[in-house]
Amino acid sequence: MVSAEWVITAAHCVDKDMAEPGKFSIELGWHDQDNSSETQLKESVSVSKIIIHPQFVLDLHEYDIALVKLEKMVDLSVYTPVCLPDKDDDFTGENATTYGWGRTSGDGDASPVLLETSMKIISDSECQDVWSFNISAGMLCAGGIKSISTCYGDSGGPLTVEDVETKQHTLVGATGFGAIDCNQQVGYPNVFADVAQTEVKEWIECHMNGTTFCIAASDKTTNTITNISTINQATTSTMNTKTTNKATAPVAATTTTSTSSIIPKISTIPKSIQFMPYLISTTTN
Repeated sequence: MVSAEWVITAAHCVDKDMAEPGKFSIELGWHDQDNSSETQLKESVSVSKIIIHPQFVLDLHEYDIALVKLEKMVDLSVYTPVCLPDKDDDFTGENATTYGWGRTSGDGDASPVLLETSMKIISDSECQDVWSFNISAGMLCAGGIKSISTCYGDSGGPLTVEDVETKQHTLVGATGFGAIDCNQQVGYPNVFADVAQTEVKEWIECHMNGTTFCIAASDKTTNTITNISTINQATTSTMNTKTTNKATAPVAATTTTSTSSIIPKISTIPKSIQFMPYLISTTTN
């Protein structure tokens, strides 16, 4: 969630139902899906509009990002939105966090509890050295360590970078795809939609015309976690099936950690390490 009425997700999550936004709802305040009494902050909000980036190409996963508009504005004093980056912000080398209720392994079950895992954002050239397909504009890569990955059911979820001083979280990516086995065999980088990329950020600003939302201030000395601004351009959003009400995820992921961040250089992806979008309906072979 990036504002009181907009959510960002992956385009491949909603492209088949863009004309029928009423099929979807945004569930706010969830953490443990098996514990209905965990919190009183849960709220279900209907969707009024879905906007997919005009340069989205499903087969190539280019510009895999979409905006979801809610039917009503939600209370930002209850549900904290993630901040948006400035256009062309470069987060290469930053440590980021991704979240989701997806599978904990390629052939495992989805998690009932919101999980998080950390990964380092890498350059496009590093990512291109590993993947055999084109890492194009609008893509952002992170990770590359065995056993640490997003997985099926995490599509559209956030990749955020925390400001060490203000503790604000900035949305830098929306989960797109990764290795078909979710890095059980080899550490392949995960690929996200790049929220700060020029064509993406301008498109977001175009559609979120007049919307109140959080911007990560460039002045680190005066920036606060509740820095809210109003813009005159529109912004895009992608939809998560669940949205947490906190800027930081409450539960650590069950993925294993590693002291090694070496990414293998592979010119052709083996059949067993093909890339797949991380929709929960996707099955592995």
